[in-house]
Amino acid sequence: LNAYVVANPGGGSIRHIGAGDLILLNVSLDSLRCGKLGTPQQPILSTQVIDSSELALLRNRVASYNNKLRNIATARNLALSDMHALYKSWNQTFGYNGAAYSNEYISGGVFSSDGLHPTGRGYAIIANEFIRVINATYNSNLPPLEVNSVGGFQFP
Repeated sequence: LNAYVVANPGGGSIRHIGAGDLILLNVSLDSLRCGKLGTPQQPILSTQVIDSSELALLRNRVASYNNKLRNIATARNLALSDMHALYKSWNQTFGYNGAAYSNEYISGGVFSSDGLHPTGRGYAIIANEFIRVINATYNSNLPPLEVNSVGGFQFP
């Protein structure tokens, strides 16, 4: 009932943010919570929202690009780490070497305070995925990193 308001492209009119629309990370959370950003008086800019049709287009392009990469890697017998699938798996809490991780902002342990870049531990999990795929593809035995010994989230 209290959905944020976004200015339509070209200005002049506003709309409520719909189900499936995403607000970009560069929108000030303080302005949303404490200011009037997202209200009819101060709508969020349309360039700061990915609407559901734009999101569908982005997802289709990502899938198409990843399929092309997968086909090339398969044709050339190359190792391929599917980072898209790995990041999607972070939508659920997962255990890694006895510790719990998720994509939750700050508390999930894999993303830094900007909500975009991984923490040291997030990068270590990514590196271990590379190592897993390299070992499986080339019958090698590179040792994985000890994720929990790598620095985690650092409060400023």
